[in-house]
Amino acid sequence: MVYSTKGDRPWELISYQKFESRIQAMWKESELKKSKGKRLKWIKENKLNEPTPRREGHTGNNSQRPEI
Repeated sequence: MVYSTKGDRPWELISYQKFESRIQAMWKESELKKSKGKRLKWIKENKLNEPTPRREGHTGNNSQRPEI
């Protein structure tokens, strides 16, 4: 888990795209992270019609930190 994004939970899946290879997916991820305009356009074009259901009882506040 990345602790820098821990406070932003719960995350909600709003769009996704399948790729033929991991390299293609990583290239697209890098491209979307660099440009807010491209990212917003991609989200608009690939947005799911219905929001993903949240897990019952999930509050998004998991204060338990794994021991190292």
